[in-house]
Amino acid sequence: MYLLNRHVLKKLTIAFLIGQMAYGVAFLIQSIFMLLEVIVEEHASVTMGFQYFLTLLPRIITYTYTMAIMFSGFFVTSVLAENSELVIFNSVGLSPRVQMKPYIWMGIVSAVVFLVLQFHVLPYSREVRAELTKQISSQSVLASMEEGRFNAISHNGFLRFRSRNSTGELQN
Repeated sequence: MYLLNRHVLKKLTIAFLIGQMAYGVAFLIQSIFMLLEVIVEEHASVTMGFQYFLTLLPRIITYTYTMAIMFSGFFVTSVLAENSELVIFNSVGLSPRVQMKPYIWMGIVSAVVFLVLQFHVLPYSREVRAELTKQISSQSVLASMEEGRFNAISHNGFLRFRSRNSTGELQN
């Protein structure tokens, strides 16, 4: 019994990881375009761009997680049926309840992981991304200002500075 559960859980886990990667690629492509937009238009450094990308990963994982779980359940069941393993399980006398045990455990564990992702990791990554976006925006403004000239910062506001120090801060 233990070997059967371990065999099915191993197949479910492998199928889940493959599904997570397959569905994640589509969201990664979209995120790469968002990342390039931040780097090019906002004049962000590559390290800040990489940090921004890391804050997008929890969002990508939560979007693709449920689809990967469903994919793994359907895929493993179809593989077991194709290889006549379900027939063998039935002929040995295993009840459907015993056969479903690995699926139920996978569902319970994945629900707990999803809830942790959804209610703890995702809000934290949103906060970090918002702070990083503010930081990138402020650096974008500083990067576009020219030394020794009047720079428009609003409709009626101008800023003039003499030079920048070694860290990029404005000097009067």
